[in-house]
Amino acid sequence: SVTERPYMKPTDDMLLEREYFDDLVSDMVQNKLDVHKNSEEEDLRNEARSKGYESYSKNRNFSISYSKDYIPNDNLLQEYLTQIFLERPAFSYSYNESENRSTTSADSSYSYRTVIEYKLGTYNKFNFKPFSSLGRFRYLRPLSESAFEPWPQTFDLTLFDFSYVRYVDQERDPDFVEPQVDKVVTFTADLTHKANIRWNIFSFLNASYSINVKRDMLADREAFVKENFFTGRDGSLFAADEIFAWDHTDRKVYVSADSIVAIPYDTIPQINAAGDTMAIDMQNPDSYKILYDSHLKKRQRYVKYSNRNFIFIIQECEEKNLNIFLNQHVFFKILSFVKMNFKTGLTPSFSGFFTTYQI
Repeated sequence: SVTERPYMKPTDDMLLEREYFDDLVSDMVQNKLDVHKNSEEEDLRNEARSKGYESYSKNRNFSISYSKDYIPNDNLLQEYLTQIFLERPAFSYSYNESENRSTTSADSSYSYRTVIEYKLGTYNKFNFKPFSSLGRFRYLRPLSESAFEPWPQTFDLTLFDFSYVRYVDQERDPDFVEPQVDKVVTFTADLTHKANIRWNIFSFLNASYSINVKRDMLADREAFVKENFFTGRDGSLFAADEIFAWDHTDRKVYVSADSIVAIPYDTIPQINAAGDTMAIDMQNPDSYKILYDSHLKKRQRYVKYSNRNFIFIIQECEEKNLNIFLNQHVFFKILSFVKMNFKTGLTPSFSGFFTTYQI
């Protein structure tokens, strides 16, 4: 930790009561270097003491890791068990905390990182020579000495590399003890998977491959906090559902199900007994029909737009080239003019340009 106590008030020329070395030592022994309460800070400022305008920063770091080097064992069973459970896995965990408080700002950051790795490469060479029979030919002797390795020497997997950072930014006014603006809290939550492969197939042929997949877990960050990670209260136990939810189209959307009306593009209204076309009512299955043949199912699209005050149901489109783009961040964009007819006594019409909406 670092403590700085000024001789003059920040952003002012008012002289303050000085703090000396023995004052700092006394506060350090009593664990009073920083000021925890606003009331205490206000009293110190009323007395024009430099401690009331001090800058205090504190950093805490903790880390733990595990790995074991390979040691050959003559006992084959012990060799396998030691490799599987002790020598091939690796684990590391680190925690960092930084807090800074002064008369103009109160910023802090909290982060932790957890890495789980596993090695699948070979520790010993197979030294298998499939062309040894060609040694009797003088011009093929170099090939006969070539050893074939059926498995990569390096096959390192990073199964779980999760990094979580929480930033808290707070602006302060030197003339006020209480903050005059709200603090800003931001998060980053990244989950990374890696694979690194190096394979010396023959002495004259080798191959290598590496991949690094970084996944933004910001939307699922609540599953990784300590209150939920070990209980599965908000998410799943050890965040298993979030970790093993590989990239596909069914991304989780945090929105109430009863606030959205989704109508397939190939939904058509039914005809009643009087021969009139019925209005599509999603609460009444008899008012519509969904075409699910193989051709139309591939063209099936959904239109979703709602808010707390009203819900639009797109029933008929004057334009045939209705384009809806849906990406992994769940944005909806309609790029054509749309006219909607509601056959519910009143027949209002609406035409306009839909911009981007985010749910």
